Amino acid sequence: MVLKQEARILNFDNSLTRQKRLLSRFNPKIVDFSEFSAACRHWMSRRIRDKISGILDPHDKSAPTFIGSGDYHHISGVLLRQFQQPLTLLVFDFHPDLDVVPPRLGCGSWVSSAMRMDNIKKAVLIGVSSKDISGWRIQSLDFGSMKNSRVEIYPWQQSSTDVILRKVADNASFDVERKPLLSRIRWQQLKDGDLNVSFGRILKRIPTPGVYISIDKDCLKKQYALTNWEEGVMELDSLLFMLSLIKERFDIVGLDIGGEYSLPRPGNILKRVSLALDHPGDYSARAKTQECIDRVNEDTNIKILELLNV
Repeated sequence: MVLKQEARILNFDNSLTRQKRLLSRFNPKIVDFSEFSAACRHWMSRRIRDKISGILDPHDKSAPTFIGSGDYHHISGVLLRQFQQPLTLLVFDFHPDLDVVPPRLGCGSWVSSAMRMDNIKKAVLIGVSSKDISGWRIQSLDFGSMKNSRVEIYPWQQSSTDVILRKVADNASFDVERKPLLSRIRWQQLKDGDLNVSFGRILKRIPTPGVYISIDKDCLKKQYALTNWEEGVMELDSLLFMLSLIKERFDIVGLDIGGEYSLPRPGNILKRVSLALDHPGDYSARAKTQECIDRVNEDTNIKILELLNV
């Protein structure tokens, strides 16, 4: 394991600076990106991406890094660009973030963009259970990246999905029943059976000694994470158990954690419309006090850092 022992906060939205126990216990380095808060929320331009890349200290690339709300999950792609060695990307998320539709540098498409990097040999998406893979939105998924199982998706719970007029290649993470005009995907749910066995089998398929981990806490039930996205379905103990297996078997070269709560403040009319369309009305932090939100998210953040011996 090669993670730095000093944590870092990329402060886009002030969601971490309120977590006083986290700050006092781990004394993370805080990088102020508040000037880019609106410009980066949900998606960003290449110009803004390059500015952020230029500010990031390459010596901190292996620091466990907090990025704030899941609206900034595409910052993970910026962090990944600091690495040149062959890596496997492991993503814990309620959403696949594997869209092929614009915006390219957005929180819904960053994994698809990351798969264009030559050194990213594989991506494994864990805990995905949203309507993005059960309804019509699956039509916009990057099925090309799933060829030869380069991207594998393991939902926490999801039975089957029909994909219309899209070519779906065979994949180690699901079975495909092909019919005229559609393919029926039957997912391998992680909630079924022995997680030690099922996740161990997944880890055996990782082709690189080094891995990069990205955690969006919206994959968790709301007693463990309160976000401005839907409630996930995973228990915190399950997430921590899977992280412990990864830690035992691989070099974790980098890790980021998102899924805090912050009120979306769009910078222009286009973002205002897209945020209104994409964000759920029944988000997990809805009607919760700020004190409650911070306490729940902080508790989970601390437990993750404790597991990683930061």
